[in-house]
Amino acid sequence: QITLDSGQKFSIFSSKKKEPYIPRFTGDASQRGAFCWQIVLDDCGLQKKVDCYLGISSESFVLIEESAQKAIFVIPNRSILGWSTNGNALRIFYHQGECLTINMHDFRDRDEQLEVIERLRAVSCGTGALELNLQRNSLGQLGFHLQPDGIVTTVEINGPAWSAGLRQGYRLVEICKIAIATLSHDQMVDLLKTSL
Repeated sequence: QITLDSGQKFSIFSSKKKEPYIPRFTGDASQRGAFCWQIVLDDCGLQKKVDCYLGISSESFVLIEESAQKAIFVIPNRSILGWSTNGNALRIFYHQGECLTINMHDFRDRDEQLEVIERLRAVSCGTGALELNLQRNSLGQLGFHLQPDGIVTTVEINGPAWSAGLRQGYRLVEICKIAIATLSHDQMVDLLKTSL
């Protein structure tokens, strides 16, 4: 008597479940409408977190409060200076160096922070911020000069600032984690002269 095994030992078809297809994000400037993400705004003024929708069109950066369904922050993309990341937090610098911090939700299948950065690169003149640690020379100087708005006017070649990567035309937005926009020119110079 011959018996046949009904179980499949060999198969020309894969038995693995197919993962859902997730299209690659393309945030280029030719995409005219707004891309939207659900985020949490870290409102330092009110010392609370606000659930929001972030919308970035080819012209504007908008935060809409989720519960009130109204815009609470709007700027043109040309005002965006740059951004920095820290974990799920994304800090956006704009106008004269003011900043806001948004926290991205953690989705395993997508990196929304990278999507936001890709869109910002495509529709603004901003760039990723650099964090530089400057040492002083033997005279206690940092080796650069800047305007009141934080634009670096000169950098001493081969000086401490140059060695750290600072270049003419860069814009300082923070000194020792303090936003330049909150400082007068005298306070900024004093902080640069005295900070460690």
